[in-house]
Amino acid sequence: MRYQYDWLLSCILLRIKSPKAYSHLRDHAFLPLPSRTTLSRYVGVIRAQAGISDEALEILAKKLELMLTDMAY
Repeated sequence: MRYQYDWLLSCILLRIKSPKAYSHLRDHAFLPLPSRTTLSRYVGVIRAQAGISDEALEILAKKLELMLTDMAY
């Protein structure tokens, strides 16, 4: 079965917040929730990074360089 991106994200967040509630809804409700294995595969593919991106650092470096050259005059 194929799941929409928004539905998968909601399922992953629900599973993170409350694994017990996710299991209950999956086993006893009529919701087409993906299995834990499927969610694990999707979480393994998601690239999560924290901090400042390389592009942002490059832009800041260029801006600083422009500011320093303007101050030299």
